[in-house]
Amino acid sequence: GYGDVRRLLEDPRDEAALAIEQFVMRIAQAIAAMTIAAGGIDHLVFCGGSGSRSAVLRARIVDRLEPVSYTHL
Repeated sequence: GYGDVRRLLEDPRDEAALAIEQFVMRIAQAIAAMTIAAGGIDHLVFCGGSGSRSAVLRARIVDRLEPVSYTHL
């Protein structure tokens, strides 16, 4: 395995795509759960290596949040 998500994003294998999809899904699930627990959010800020340095990951996570009406992200 890789310790760097950027390497997974560059890897053409199906296993890498599945790992990224699982990563994105888990982050989106955590954001949704915390948002509900907090009664909503005004802004979502991505930080840390994967969040702040990968527009691709941010976009995929936000896309996953669309069904819960995160319209201002």
